[in-house]
Amino acid sequence: MNKDIRDRVLNGEIVDTKTHRYMLKTCGNHEKQWAEIRRLPLRSLDTTAALNGWEVVEVIE
Repeated sequence: MNKDIRDRVLNGEIVDTKTHRYMLKTCGNHEKQWAEIRRLPLRSLDTTAALNGWEVVEVIE
């Protein structure tokens, strides 16, 4: 993931590259909040792997 993709994802965009889809996911509870940049291989879209097959690329605290 390059800086341009990272910046676009942090601005709330869903970014597709040749091989992956990147998205921002906010996580946390009432004590702590953080965000994660996650990616999924494009070949896994529209399959059951898209439900829980996302890989965490970066954690932003």
